[in-house]
Amino acid sequence: MQMQERKCMMELVRKEMQSAYVIAHVSACAVQDCIELCKHAEEVGCDAVLLLPPFYYASASTAGIERFLRSVLDCCPLPCYLYNFPRHTGNSITPAMLKNLVALYPDRVIGIKDSSGCLETAASFKEAAPSLQVYVGNDNIAEAVLRRGLSGSVTGACNVLPESLLDISKRYGGGGDVKSSGEDESKELVSLRGGRDRRGRYTLLQIRSWHELLSSREEGEIPCTKAAMALRMRRFLLLLLRLL
Repeated sequence: MQMQERKCMMELVRKEMQSAYVIAHVSACAVQDCIELCKHAEEVGCDAVLLLPPFYYASASTAGIERFLRSVLDCCPLPCYLYNFPRHTGNSITPAMLKNLVALYPDRVIGIKDSSGCLETAASFKEAAPSLQVYVGNDNIAEAVLRRGLSGSVTGACNVLPESLLDISKRYGGGGDVKSSGEDESKELVSLRGGRDRRGRYTLLQIRSWHELLSSREEGEIPCTKAAMALRMRRFLLLLLRLL
């Protein structure tokens, strides 16, 4: 999307979801573009921003990545969640880097989303900055994330099946029916204690079915997610068409 399109979309989201906590994705290849989007997010009333490390030029030095993030954070007027997604950016945020940034910007860096695919990496972020919110981008390990003391999961399935991720979170928080299966947590979904809770079984079935659908499609996760959101949220599609 072009800069103006991104701004229009954020204005629309803020207008239509007035009571929601809105996080604006402000990532870009250029520092000044990130800063411009940060300031716009504040102007339209967003609550926080989400920031990736620089991308396109992969395998950048740790010092260079940190300098990029600091340049944006120096001018960012809103609380910021950092976003570690090395598979797509080619550059990683490290626990040591996160610790440095939290020390430099204690009131600005409030959390991180880790989409590395590794629970141990996410846990290492929490160890580096215990007061930080740490979210994971893998719904297959949603309950394991909570058991490790992390904040929760923000995933592709969460866009399509938000009630399923919320159900797992509520059950865990209430000391309910969800527990680890004891298998490889990177591959196994959670299982239900005793298997008697129909709602819990339905939650897991929804997430499994979504992943089975993705594995059967050639289009990939992002196009499938957008198509599913459009089907579930007809109003979302109509609002999107207004921008075209």
